[in-house]
Amino acid sequence: MRVNTKDETLKKNYIQKYQFLIKEYELVKAKKHPPCHFRYA
Repeated sequence: MRVNTKDETLKKNYIQKYQFLIKEYELVKAKKHPPCHFRYA
């Protein structure tokens, strides 16, 4: 079995996701985020 102690995949995935969320948050805070249209059933 392979030793995964140096595998950074999860860390990279979390960083990528949070970078996206922070960019979205900054747009909303600056009131520049395009409006989202949600469908309600």
